[in-house]
Amino acid sequence: MKISIAIPTRNRSKFLANLLRSILRQTRLPEEVIIVDDSDGYETESLARDSHSVFLSDGITLKYLRGNKENMSICAAKNLGIDKSSGEILFFMDDDIILHNNYISEILKIYEEYPMAKGVQGYIVNGIFEFSDFKAFLLNSIKKVFNLDHIEKNKCTFRMGLIYPQSPDRIIQCEWLHGTNMSFKKEVFTSFRFDENLKRRSIGEDVDFSSRIHKRYPHSLFMNPQAKLFHISTSRTVDKYCIYSKFPYIIYLNTKNKKPTFKNTFLMLWFFLGLFIIKGGMSLLFSKDVEPFFCTTKSFFATFSHLGDVKKGDFRFIESML
Repeated sequence: MKISIAIPTRNRSKFLANLLRSILRQTRLPEEVIIVDDSDGYETESLARDSHSVFLSDGITLKYLRGNKENMSICAAKNLGIDKSSGEILFFMDDDIILHNNYISEILKIYEEYPMAKGVQGYIVNGIFEFSDFKAFLLNSIKKVFNLDHIEKNKCTFRMGLIYPQSPDRIIQCEWLHGTNMSFKKEVFTSFRFDENLKRRSIGEDVDFSSRIHKRYPHSLFMNPQAKLFHISTSRTVDKYCIYSKFPYIIYLNTKNKKPTFKNTFLMLWFFLGLFIIKGGMSLLFSKDVEPFFCTTKSFFATFSHLGDVKKGDFRFIESML
């Protein structure tokens, strides 16, 4: 089974270097690695050029591609990776992860043992998916009430927010795959593409893409918790575009993927209420930082004043907020 890996990246050559080293340490090496670069400078290009001979000596083709200057986004970069890949299994990896040495081999085990598998992901081992203290437990409980992103034992599902498994101890059937690491059989790309209406970091692209596959092919997505990885930048500061795009992207993706029933509308409004409570009350209580709350409020009102554009996937108004 030929393996390709596509890595979208932007201005993070040091992170990318760590990932490339961890790929070379795999017990099962890929045949092809594709770097799709949206960087402003040339550090990533230099890294790819310097790494080319090292990868080739291990029988790996390392391709370097410049991203689409007209639409520098994770979605556009992943679609370019699809177009330029030749593997039967295509992995998408964030540039800020480090793979355990048997990551690829553990992913391939699922494709071999479950013929219905269309997509498989590994498990992110570091902190944010565990309860570090009572505050983390309390915050997770509040998020669960409002269907915000939270963790539960051996669950990888979603309603409005996402549920990620806490300390999984078995193979899990999933309703979505995490964008840090996701793999798919090449055949799915004849029917599915990443939505290039989602700009920049394309928040939600992973759920949108993988959940559409789950909807058409139930029981086809899996997590193998033995395929482990470390996510370096889980604590990074989220830029304002990510905050401002939260509400419009949620509404756009719900309009696109869910029926406009009373129940779905209520769940979305309940979700929004939870976001305000978390960003407002909890952030002020624990971090004393008011900026995320004010940015969230600004995004909320801007979204509903541009609701027609949002539903069509036109997010140009976000740029004017920066």
